Amino acid sequence: MIDYGIDESDSSFLINAASAVSKSVRAIGDVAYANWLSSEVGTLTVRDSSLGKAISTLRFPILTTNYDTLIEDATGRGSTDWTDAGGVQSVLTRGSRDIGHLHGIWTKPESVVLSDEDYARILHDEQIQHLQRAFSTLTSVVFVGYGAGLSDPNFGKVLSWFRRTFPRSTATHFRLCLENELEALRAEHADENIEPVAYGKEHGDLPGFLSGLAPTAGTLTLSPAGIAVNPVVDAQSAMAESIVAEMLVTETVDDRSSVDIEQVVLPPILLPVPNPEYVRARKRRGASTDIDRIDPEKEVSEAEAILVVGDEESGLTTAIKWMAWKAAVNLGAAVPLYVNFKDCRSRPANPLRDALFGAALQAGIVGQKKDALPPYVLALDDFSPYTQRVSDKVLAELSHQEAIVVIIGCRQGTEDDTLERLRAAGLNPRTRFLGRLAGSDIRRLATYVAPHGAERLTRAVLDVLSRENLPRTPLSVSLLLSVLTRGGIIAISASQTTILDQYVSLLLGRGDPHEDARLGIEQVNREALLASLAEHFVNSGAGGLPEHDVVAELQRVIESYGWKESPTAILTNFVERRVLRRSGGNVVFGRSSYLYLFAAKRVSKSSEFRSALLAHPLLYSPILKAHAALVRHDGQLVDDLRSLLDVSSVDTESSPLYSLLELVDAPNETARTGDESSEAGGNEIGGDDVAFGEDERGQAWLDDVHDDSDRVPVFPADDPTEIPPGLRLLRSLDLVSTVLRDSDQVDDLELKKAVLEDTLATWGLLIPFLHEDSSFRSFTRTIASELEADQLIELEDEEAREAFVEDFSRAFPAIIALGGVQSMLASRKLVMVFERALKSGEFESSLDGRMGAAFFAFSVREPGWPAQLSTLLKDIGNRWIIREFLLYLLIESLFSDPRLSMTDAQSLRDLCVELITGAQRYRDDMQKKAHIAELRQDLDKRRRLRQARALGR
Repeated sequence: MIDYGIDESDSSFLINAASAVSKSVRAIGDVAYANWLSSEVGTLTVRDSSLGKAISTLRFPILTTNYDTLIEDATGRGSTDWTDAGGVQSVLTRGSRDIGHLHGIWTKPESVVLSDEDYARILHDEQIQHLQRAFSTLTSVVFVGYGAGLSDPNFGKVLSWFRRTFPRSTATHFRLCLENELEALRAEHADENIEPVAYGKEHGDLPGFLSGLAPTAGTLTLSPAGIAVNPVVDAQSAMAESIVAEMLVTETVDDRSSVDIEQVVLPPILLPVPNPEYVRARKRRGASTDIDRIDPEKEVSEAEAILVVGDEESGLTTAIKWMAWKAAVNLGAAVPLYVNFKDCRSRPANPLRDALFGAALQAGIVGQKKDALPPYVLALDDFSPYTQRVSDKVLAELSHQEAIVVIIGCRQGTEDDTLERLRAAGLNPRTRFLGRLAGSDIRRLATYVAPHGAERLTRAVLDVLSRENLPRTPLSVSLLLSVLTRGGIIAISASQTTILDQYVSLLLGRGDPHEDARLGIEQVNREALLASLAEHFVNSGAGGLPEHDVVAELQRVIESYGWKESPTAILTNFVERRVLRRSGGNVVFGRSSYLYLFAAKRVSKSSEFRSALLAHPLLYSPILKAHAALVRHDGQLVDDLRSLLDVSSVDTESSPLYSLLELVDAPNETARTGDESSEAGGNEIGGDDVAFGEDERGQAWLDDVHDDSDRVPVFPADDPTEIPPGLRLLRSLDLVSTVLRDSDQVDDLELKKAVLEDTLATWGLLIPFLHEDSSFRSFTRTIASELEADQLIELEDEEAREAFVEDFSRAFPAIIALGGVQSMLASRKLVMVFERALKSGEFESSLDGRMGAAFFAFSVREPGWPAQLSTLLKDIGNRWIIREFLLYLLIESLFSDPRLSMTDAQSLRDLCVELITGAQRYRDDMQKKAHIAELRQDLDKRRRLRQARALGR
């Protein structure tokens, strides 16, 4: 970037003088002012064109603060001034070879910035100010021929903003000067990212200096406009801008190119294990098997292949794009290329290569398919191992791929089969899981949105996430930040769908006092148009449609309503509101969640559309879930989806997870309780550090971790009928549970009771179902191997390793089931229905039902829940799922849950004691009573100690 100017008239004195002259001349009339500019500036001629030609040979965008056209005269180029923001943007993006006049041009008198009023105009022009900030932020600027010009009101404000906003910016600017000016300018710019560079002893040395910087023939890539481009840098910048554009918190910014990716995009939270296992490890502070986050920047610099696993709306696409961008930047000369697996078709012999070249052509990296790709980093998103023909071809290409680094994204639940297929193809990627945002991550985003109220905003977001049990994903957090900062109100019954609906309504103009429905379309009508458009997208089976198709559909809907509106104008309005966007000749919804939301709004209006969705409920799961959350009273949908839970029975009694364990002999003497840790009757019941609560730093809300990640993948690219039974059951449970939870205004209580009973029993069934799945057990071994390789666990020998694998393979299905009940089903709106089911005794008829119901009671924690658990677990026996999983959760709740009343705390303590003693044989009642008394005393002491620590005593 070259910024050329020889304007020395920027001191306050000279500006005042110029203002006086300008006002005097303008007072005579516009013609007189134009004639004056023509005579004073327009008559200037080029005596020596060497300087202009030297600048022109550099083939970078040229901007000037001069009013004259001397550069144009020397180079034959056209002119663009600041009043044409689109023209200036085209110059900056190298789509035009015009000279950009930042302070106007004499041939267009109204553009000339001369007086103080003129400076006020340009300072309040948002478009040009954003453009100036953009190029000063993202590219290096070379100031040529400047004296005091850097301190004028316009440029001075831009540079002041740059210094304040990017004190450690990597975009260094350069100011050319004479050798005898060098030291003074170094002192002047000591605290700025402006580096003075001497070009010679005399002004006449400048053309030769610039000519020496010009590249030799054959070393440049030229755009169709003849502008020099750097495909590597441009591709990296384009990827960064696409990532920034996906962040909802940037939607209040007019010029996203001025937003620093490091400010608004959090590096992916990578974990070596799924989030639930990470949470469990964090809650075992001090344990030798603690699992930590993985540095994503280090990861992309070390690994050649990485498999990133994420669930619905976890930010998987943004994560792998960020990793590809960072890997390319670290490598320096590589371009990041993003390909969605859905874009790989079965017909070509090389579907991945075709998709790669399509991405490269769109990014301007190559001019035609026969061109060779430069070194690249590949981000392959939404890989599915179940579309056999396409995945076979893509895997064959990956095995011989030329990418320096390959980052593959897949949905949670498909990772074991994906990994198996990749290894069979000769790839051995590291497997990483996307984690959830902690308070410190949320505060970082909140700082960007509200720098002066970040902590208050962060606490508000955390409160809603906790109260409404929303997933701590980038999408949920961004939505909450946007709604809260735009004056929205989060309702008590909020779900991610209702928050999204409120947010999109704000985008569409809800509450705008300037809109009059009699004079045009307003928010409600806009939503109706988008709902019909979403139905058209879904029926077309496409996430994007050609613009002419979208305009035709809008025209059809407008005519059906009898409106007299322009479909093209409406489309432009939707794009400006960022609900729709243009992408490669197609029109797409701004986010996939917008498509699901508006399609859901259409379900109530079109019975034909509803029937089409219900014919393939798992395929259209996001739409059906959004519909339930918006309508809240569709009992027929609840009943229609119930059949998804009709699965073949599993013999839970024979499952190791539900089987009875042998009793062990109680110790002769019960252990004494120490201050830090103890064993009760030879049975370890957890030390004081069993949970990650408020610690000595008093900042637990920033470091908190939360187990909300068991949200299964939905709306797959593959046919749901072809996916493994375990994953299909997970998706069915996700859909039925979410619809039942959000249908809180259905008044058929018997229907809700029956569906709740079936759903909870199926969640209980899922535990042995997953445990018996061979591919799932293979996956647990893979995780164990990677934990060892990363030195996150230490296993002494093969026997220890087998024991760890066995424990992990048993615990993980239970974690998935509990997390699923917590995140998809648990709601106080179902408490009364749950209590009716308890009274009917339906849950007691099977272990599946008991466990599912126990998980629900534990998740909701309505007053009296320990007593409900006591009823459900009565006479259940000493089973692995109770003794080795649920018991530890109950002890942790006893120690750390501040909501427990005195009655519930006592009831929960007695339940824990009952489960512990139920696993042991006693000589007589006296020994058992003594053990019970000591266990109660021990648990009470630990609870008091934990409460004291939480209060900072």
